[in-house]
Amino acid sequence: MIAAPPRTYATLRHPTIEALVGGHYRYRELSAARARFDSITAHFICSKDLPEPPAEIAAALLWIKGFAVGESEAQAGYTGHFARMDIIRRPDGLFTLTARKLERPLATHPQRKRAAGKHPNMGHPVMRAIKKRKIYASIEAAQAELDLLHLDFPEVSIPGAGRLYIILYEKRAGSTRPTHKIAIEIEPHPQGGYLLAMRDNEKPAPASASPSAPPPGAFTAKVLLRQKKKRKNLGRPVTGHTPEEQA
Repeated sequence: MIAAPPRTYATLRHPTIEALVGGHYRYRELSAARARFDSITAHFICSKDLPEPPAEIAAALLWIKGFAVGESEAQAGYTGHFARMDIIRRPDGLFTLTARKLERPLATHPQRKRAAGKHPNMGHPVMRAIKKRKIYASIEAAQAELDLLHLDFPEVSIPGAGRLYIILYEKRAGSTRPTHKIAIEIEPHPQGGYLLAMRDNEKPAPASASPSAPPPGAFTAKVLLRQKKKRKNLGRPVTGHTPEEQA
């Protein structure tokens, strides 16, 4: 028995998905529409989450590469969107398949643009949102942003519930170091919702020791040397005489 080929993520470049998104399928019989529906779900990867509310005929969740991605979303790292696929009956009595875009946090997308570099900078979408004090409707939405930042920079971040410790690439005045440790935490907004607050997480520099006395100058060094020799010679016996003669 020949094994079925592995399922792949749907993409607009595939004619089957292009027809689905365009709403071009037409069937006189529900069974024919259902056969196409089953063919799509067998060929492409579907989400295990069941659509809500339950469909009257059939429904599935697909992630489609290139589907309904706006310019701002592309800049933020989106490469596609989840879509709900349904079988519906048209006003003319024919059956068709439709795909409706579903908004899901970028962190839950199976494919997205990966951030370049080892450390994030203030140009990263999440960091820009922090700078603009973006308000999130729920803790889950804010947490999804922290999860995304951790996924993009796993080597320099430590995740936690409601917070993220990460190393930021940022040139700062008066500092020669290009990277800085920061902490990002979810905080309630006074007017409702939540925002991400950033603070430095650097250890305080150790207190500098009191400066030692500067080394002596050439003249002072000579004086100190003569004094040292003089003290040494005071305890030395006079040469050229016997002990009796010294008495």
